[in-house]
Amino acid sequence: DFIKNDEPQGNQVFCQMNECIPEVVKAMRAAIKETGSSKLFSANITADDPNEMIARGKYVLSQFGPLGENCAFLVDGYVAGGTAITVARRNFPSQFLHYHRAGHGAITSPQTQRGYTAFVHTKISRVIGASGIHTGTMSFGKMEGDASDKNIAFMLQDDEADGPYYHQEWEGMKQTTPIISGGMNALRLPAFFENLGHSNVILTAGGGSFGHKDGPKPGAISCRQGEESWKEWKAGKFGDVSLSDGIIEFAKTHEELKGAFLTFQKDADQIYPGWKEKLGYTGESSVQAATFDWAKKAAAAPYIGGWVYAKTPNLEGTYWNEVGYCPDGTAMNLAGNNMNHPERIGKDSHTPGSTLPTSFYMNAVGYLPDGTPLNMAGNNVNHPERIGPDMHKNGSPLPPPLKGYVNDIGYTPDGTPMNKAGNLSVKK
Repeated sequence: DFIKNDEPQGNQVFCQMNECIPEVVKAMRAAIKETGSSKLFSANITADDPNEMIARGKYVLSQFGPLGENCAFLVDGYVAGGTAITVARRNFPSQFLHYHRAGHGAITSPQTQRGYTAFVHTKISRVIGASGIHTGTMSFGKMEGDASDKNIAFMLQDDEADGPYYHQEWEGMKQTTPIISGGMNALRLPAFFENLGHSNVILTAGGGSFGHKDGPKPGAISCRQGEESWKEWKAGKFGDVSLSDGIIEFAKTHEELKGAFLTFQKDADQIYPGWKEKLGYTGESSVQAATFDWAKKAAAAPYIGGWVYAKTPNLEGTYWNEVGYCPDGTAMNLAGNNMNHPERIGKDSHTPGSTLPTSFYMNAVGYLPDGTPLNMAGNNVNHPERIGPDMHKNGSPLPPPLKGYVNDIGYTPDGTPMNKAGNLSVKK
């Protein structure tokens, strides 16, 4: 299993390395113990200063200890430049060096009509010592690409290969592993592997795992099953049937892969015509809204700017419910504020919801006008044990016309909780 930091995630205020990495180590130990198999975590050490990169790498290894060999270093090679890759390789010669090419399209995209191609970019990555580099998805994912991009993988892995213009002999130079990412999920993998001809790649599928209706673990398992189903079809286990029908047949006895069909229905409709009838499915997707840790957002708020105070008018007689919708279909986030990305929330199955008090006040980062932070933007937490101790013994007054106090664990002084949908559970 390969788990990575995201390419923009280095050492940000809401996820500081000295807090994040120790938790990753704990999780890795638990995962190894549970599964009995090794894991590889790719830690982003990208920085604008070579000395800072080295310091971050040393810190990560100090935390992983004996598991240091299970740790890769991610470097944003296009953003930080080839020098950053060389710095990481020379200072950490034993670590898997994960070259992330985020931003490369500015010069490699055919649309730019300048620069050089992605093919050249990946060849450079092998020359300067990258252990793996993102190579796109040959148009099977969301990124720009073409089925012929499989030649990039051959150029990275083989001792000799043909490019668009030249024959390349690597003379024993170490291989670079193709890393596949960008909109991939279990349903897209079989055709991808069929075009490539093998599955000897690293797959990073955050959306395909965390977006799965049953959660990230079944999502990750579904991706494994996507590969297994392709291999079984390739071996002729399902008889003389199309790849599409072979994958559907496999899904009938594998709940995680079947769950991927129910989750990524647009992909299923495009890639597997007639899948609903073949799997006996007639309902709608049961994907739920993603959760978000608003407590961490509130903790980060002082670092990202001041609070924004706004009055929400005309709320008397309206309703909110657990999944964050008003009766007119307007999406609300779990904190009771307007949702900037309503596509992240699943279909509303709760009607009519809960009544709201008149003229309820809320702000964007979860602060009252006096600067006092509210937990999860001031709403109830059903599990207060997840929140730290209350640092405001008396709480903070709510704006008029509401009466009462709110504190960090989301309770009014009489012990009445305030719910996730941003409602007060007390009368005015």
